[in-house]
Parts: sequence; C-alpha cells; structure tokens
Amino acid sequence: ASGTPWTAAERQHLLDEVRAVLPTTLHCAATSPHPHLLVIRCLAPMTEPVLTGFQAAWKVWRHQAWQMTSTPPRIWQV
Repeated sequence: ASGTPWTAAERQHLLDEVRAVLPTTLHCAATSPHPHLLVIRCLAPMTEPVLTGFQAAWKVWRHQAWQMTSTPPRIWQV
C-alpha cells in the first residue's frame, strides 16, 4: 500500500517486476485493484513455497517502490 497513488506506468512496472519472481509452479497472481494498492494472491497445497515467493516479492517491491534495503525482518528467521 502507498499513501500516494502510483501512476499506471509505475504500477505496471511494479507488477511486472514481482511477477518475474513469483514461483511458476504455484497459482499466483499480482494485481492492482486501486492506485494505492498492490496485491499478491497465491494458492498452493503447502505454505513454504508461498512464503518463499512472498518474501521474494517483498524484496522486489521494497527496493523498487520505496528504494529501501531488503533486510528481512527478524521474525522470518524462525
């Protein structure tokens, strides 16, 4: 989510970047139903591949959308 809306070109770029890292072996989709919002959905029989895909997407969006480093939160170090 963003406090200011992304342009259509920015949203498309962010969606393209994240779609490139989502696992092709799962049923995943990335969409933008609103100019302030990007959404990833995934359907899989196990959570681990989904988590890996979501973490990769998080890194891409964190870097591309907010120019921030992608240091994973400590809670992911379980």
